[in-house]
Amino acid sequence: MNPEPRPVPNSKNVLAINQAEVISLITAWKLFEPNLMDHARTIFARFYEKYPNYLKLFNHIQCVHLHTDHAMQLISDLIVDGLRDKNVFNSCMKEIVSHHIDIIRSDVVKLNEIIKTYILKLLNRHMTRTLRSALDKFF
Repeated sequence: MNPEPRPVPNSKNVLAINQAEVISLITAWKLFEPNLMDHARTIFARFYEKYPNYLKLFNHIQCVHLHTDHAMQLISDLIVDGLRDKNVFNSCMKEIVSHHIDIIRSDVVKLNEIIKTYILKLLNRHMTRTLRSALDKFF
């Protein structure tokens, strides 16, 4: 049996994601995961289009692509494995934080809004109240 999931706060609230929401989010993410890198590039393209000033953080476009792929894989690991195992969650969070020392809460909120909007649109026909609640809490 999987360990109890760790509560996952976001910038809007500190309510824990309950077990039903964890299951719903992981299940929905499985629909998203087969084309994860395609989705990642779309999400980050929208982010950089809306907030072009973040592009100056990278030396060249290849770094942007590598960062996009790596960041989305970490988010996926947080959802698929981290919500079931607090050690994985903590490890992923440490890696994210270590690479984003100069990033502040408002930067995270901006990206989370882009990710959540994209996921809501993509998974619209699979949306339930439980999944929506999980997405609201996680992102």
